[in-house]
Amino acid sequence: MLIPDRAAIALAVLCAAAPWAAAQESTSGTPTAGRLAEIDGPPAPLAPATITRDDSGQATVRAIRVDVPLQIDGTLDEPVYAANPPFGDLVQVVPATGQPASEKTEVWLMFDDDNVYVGARVYDSAPPEQWIANEYRRDSAPLRQNDHIGVGFDTFYDRRSGFMFYASPLAAFSDYSIIDEGQPNSDWNPVWNVRTSRFAGGWTMEMIIPFKSLRFTGGKDQTWGFQVRRSIRRKNEWAYLTALPASMGGPLGLNRVSLYGSATGIDVFSVRGSYAGAIGIPQFMPSSARRYAVDFDGNGSIDLQKSRSDSIGSVGNFLKLHGWERDADVMVPARVSGEGWRALVDGRFEPKHSLVELRAAGVEFDSPQPAGANAALIELANGERPPSYRVGLKNFYVITRYNRSALYATAVAELGAELRRAYDLGR
Repeated sequence: MLIPDRAAIALAVLCAAAPWAAAQESTSGTPTAGRLAEIDGPPAPLAPATITRDDSGQATVRAIRVDVPLQIDGTLDEPVYAANPPFGDLVQVVPATGQPASEKTEVWLMFDDDNVYVGARVYDSAPPEQWIANEYRRDSAPLRQNDHIGVGFDTFYDRRSGFMFYASPLAAFSDYSIIDEGQPNSDWNPVWNVRTSRFAGGWTMEMIIPFKSLRFTGGKDQTWGFQVRRSIRRKNEWAYLTALPASMGGPLGLNRVSLYGSATGIDVFSVRGSYAGAIGIPQFMPSSARRYAVDFDGNGSIDLQKSRSDSIGSVGNFLKLHGWERDADVMVPARVSGEGWRALVDGRFEPKHSLVELRAAGVEFDSPQPAGANAALIELANGERPPSYRVGLKNFYVITRYNRSALYATAVAELGAELRRAYDLGR
């Protein structure tokens, strides 16, 4: 697929417009098509029940609306906790795959007009001095090795991408995001809060996550993907809301968005703005805005909030400074055979394999490339259908520096090519 430099501005338009459209969609007050998604799992629980399960280990939970914002102190003393049954019955991944968790956990998922709340009562038969909780730093790797409760939200219910949050008995916390079940993005640091407390026999936790810190499709009675994780480190025990294979032992299960349960009944209409720190139409983080934003319309100021010209030019500048190659392909269709190609799919998209190496591993593609070109093998999920494959070249990698999703980069490249063809035909 050839996308010459003359089409780069179309590519920049798409890069800028896609996150802007997502942000606009997430702040809309109008219910959108598709909001009543078919549940991938057992049917929604009917009040007062808060969970249903099926024989496969999948779960669907009911989110509870609260009329008064919760006071986040970790004590679980608001009326909503007494008025609604919790859900729990977490399932071990390790050490005893498929068995009930050895310690009881009770969870409530709640929301109001502005926030999502998660409350948990975490029972533990051991005294507090035997709990493993010794890390206070946000997002530190050792925190994963502390006792903790974690949750994941697949807000678009695409079974591929999500937002993850977890906290220890000390209220130390961490967060990250996942796109296409790829590498975690720990640089994602939204605004949210958590508090914990103790009771005779365990600890309690309350999380508050503003809707402004998330991305989603606005509307009534939404279905999101949802997961709960509990770690009991002295037992090397990891348990989840849904049954997961043993290969997902440890913290990895929270990253496998395709195996999340479902959460129903969430209503979101009028959330405005972004607490995540992204700026304007291109959704640049502040550091990126300082580095890449340009006055493309030449009026003496840079305006990423209202100026489409500055936004398009700034994204184009981002692509250029990340190594966009003029008159070069973005990607070419590929076919795979044998087993050798599997080792080349790493989800990082870096063009580090020679074309000879790709062909030797069973990757076939038709479009001629320069002899010295390097590329990556890209695997694209197709729902229940077999995946498709592309040979991703330098320009494909450049697009993924803006948005680290292979599906996003593919859509941008294909739409950019169609815009170029339409332009050439004078449409």
